[in-house]
Amino acid sequence: MRRSSIIAQLGCVDDTFHALGPSSPDVVPMLRGTDARYRRLADGLLAAGYVMIVVSDHGQHDVPNPPPGGKRGTHGTDSDQDCLVPCTWTRS
Repeated sequence: MRRSSIIAQLGCVDDTFHALGPSSPDVVPMLRGTDARYRRLADGLLAAGYVMIVVSDHGQHDVPNPPPGGKRGTHGTDSDQDCLVPCTWTRS
């Protein structure tokens, strides 16, 4: 039986943004790796006739002047950075 939907979460983006801050250039390698994983997933799903929808559950903003060793990214406010999230869909 063919599944009608698949839900997947790649938590590395949220974890890395919390640790380094979403505006840090240090997040770029992780984002490139995540893009590559999504591309492989999309290639397989689209070839099988599925539609892929990518969403986020929240945005994130940089923490100003974090303490040494503290998290440099956070969310949970009513700011646009925290509330506006991307939605992308692809189809073959």
